Amino acid sequence: MNEGSGEMEAESNNVDSLEVVSSRGDIVEELDSASKSLTRVLDLACCSEKLVNLDILAMHVVENDSDASSLEGHIVIQAAW
Repeated sequence: MNEGSGEMEAESNNVDSLEVVSSRGDIVEELDSASKSLTRVLDLACCSEKLVNLDILAMHVVENDSDASSLEGHIVIQAAW
């Protein structure tokens, strides 16, 4: 009877070991999935920041262009005097 309970205990330990390995595999899969999701979020944040910077650059270009245009008009008016 003692041998039978030893075998059952060993079998139980094997099942527990398989569950641990299986759960570790699940954990690795979950971590991989979370890592990929985080990478996508960071890529999206980077693209968003670049678009904001591009918008700011466009505003500066328009502002400088209008300043240059008004400056050219001012120079032409002074030259006509």
